[in-house]
Amino acid sequence: RSTKGASKARRDHINYEIRNLRSLLPISQEEQERLSYLHSMAAVCTYIRKTVLFQGLVSGGRSRSSLPYQDFLQALHGFILVTTAPGKLVYVSENVSEYLGLSMIDVLQGDSFYDMVESSDAEVVKANMDLRSSGPAGRSFVCRLQTSKAFKQQQQQHHGGCCSMLVQGSFRTFADQPLFLALCTPTADRLQGGRLHSCRGFSSVHRLDMSFTQVSDSVLHLLGYSNVEMEGRSWYSLVHPEDLSSSAGSHRSLVQAEEGSQVEMVVRFQCKDLAWTWIYI
Repeated sequence: RSTKGASKARRDHINYEIRNLRSLLPISQEEQERLSYLHSMAAVCTYIRKTVLFQGLVSGGRSRSSLPYQDFLQALHGFILVTTAPGKLVYVSENVSEYLGLSMIDVLQGDSFYDMVESSDAEVVKANMDLRSSGPAGRSFVCRLQTSKAFKQQQQQHHGGCCSMLVQGSFRTFADQPLFLALCTPTADRLQGGRLHSCRGFSSVHRLDMSFTQVSDSVLHLLGYSNVEMEGRSWYSLVHPEDLSSSAGSHRSLVQAEEGSQVEMVVRFQCKDLAWTWIYI
């Protein structure tokens, strides 16, 4: 009986401490109450991790409680993500709910970026998060992220159910630890506020070497070239040098894939005025 009583007292003490920690989270009372003890600890660990790593950020002599630019989140086409090199979540901006249908606290319950990523895309993420990579300092890749059930139903109706995101970022050092800071942007316009945003685009037909054979007239509005100027042109002549490797990989996958298979990519194309624009293909 004494052992059983001691075990219960220990459990009660642990549960009390978890409830106390949960009450300190900077979230609403409603969100606190729906967190399990396990999810509470995951969220608490993430907030502690962020506080420790960002304690060097100061403004006007006072420590910041959030990342710079948080006031401009609503102007961003995407949400901000910060992780350690192994993928431990450090920060996710509150506007993540607009793009995944999950609140910030829902995302932080997972503790790892890989919990957000579709399992089939985990290797793509790992390759780009590898600090030993000799690639460019900036990293950009496309991966599919988990969404809420309601949001997924919307996507199935309008975008085939796939919530693919372009992740653009780079590694920065905070408190002597490299962190990956990134902006996650939808590869196609999504439903927001119950309204489907219009999207500029063009369609094209290619030879197996990806040179253009037919291009729709709308290419003029996006790249500045007429469809006549595009025909016969090498697709690779428009691709940004940093995107050539990933583009060639997607090209090979497409050529080797079975009929009807789809390959998705996001690359930078050079416009006629020599500016660069991101293209979702």
